[in-house]
Amino acid sequence: MQSQSTVPTFSLATLRTVLAELTIEHPDRAWRLIKAANIVAVRTVEPSPSGPGWWVESECDAGKFYFVLPVGGHDTCNCQDYRQRGGPCKHALAAELYARCERRDAEQADPTPADNVIPLPMPAFDPDRDRFVLTAQGHAALASPEHTPA
Repeated sequence: MQSQSTVPTFSLATLRTVLAELTIEHPDRAWRLIKAANIVAVRTVEPSPSGPGWWVESECDAGKFYFVLPVGGHDTCNCQDYRQRGGPCKHALAAELYARCERRDAEQADPTPADNVIPLPMPAFDPDRDRFVLTAQGHAALASPEHTPA
């Protein structure tokens, strides 16, 4: 893995928010989460181009990378800390932080309004009750039940 400075798509404010959420979820990992956030902020964290896993640059040895691989629902890492103590190490937590930050930004940038999402499985369509209306954009939408003639 070569050190290519990849720029995260999310802000430091997003990183702080996600860090706070993960710290509340796992207070026993607070110190490792802070170290993981430092890695995300100043080092390279990127998904593996060849499949599942993440390349995470060392916190203290620039240019050295560790590979984080999900196995059986848990992240493994080839770092010394993971080999001695088990997981999650700061590299695995950095990959999780990075992924959650990207997901948070993608969800916030999604223009689809939450009330416009159809739950699956869809309820059966009843042609005698369900009526469609044409929206201003020219899309068909189900009319609300109170406007549907019985």
